[in-house]
Amino acid sequence: MLQTMMLSSSNGIVITPIAKKAKKTGPCSLTDYNEQLERSAIGSDVFWDDSRSNKCKSGDLFVFRFDSKHVVFHIVESVSDSSNRLESWSKNVGQTDRNVLKLSKKSVTVAWEEWGKFNYCGGRQGTTYMDMVKNRALKSEILNFANEKFNL
Repeated sequence: MLQTMMLSSSNGIVITPIAKKAKKTGPCSLTDYNEQLERSAIGSDVFWDDSRSNKCKSGDLFVFRFDSKHVVFHIVESVSDSSNRLESWSKNVGQTDRNVLKLSKKSVTVAWEEWGKFNYCGGRQGTTYMDMVKNRALKSEILNFANEKFNL
């Protein structure tokens, strides 16, 4: 169920880059993302790993970043420990200690040009939790923007 309360400064933002091409072997964010799209299409829940710091909480904004194309917003519905990882994630051996995020079924896609006005794309590689004091104003702008996009 999508959060009905507005995102606020108490919410964090998790940004994860999605690879442009699928890898032939090993973990691949594009392969994992496509798996979650397939799950969503059949009505199953959508999940993703938390950042290395495991700081994400319910109600935070989650952003899939497709460089130079678009971003996709979700709201984190719940957080569970790493024992709830999907079986298909067994190849992601370096991430077995990360919490599992259940994402909203509702998503909002934002064009890269529109996202670009924030001049922030998150960490170049890997999932990043954005809750840094130096980015407080930027974080607030992104959360307000997401509220508009989700009509919250």
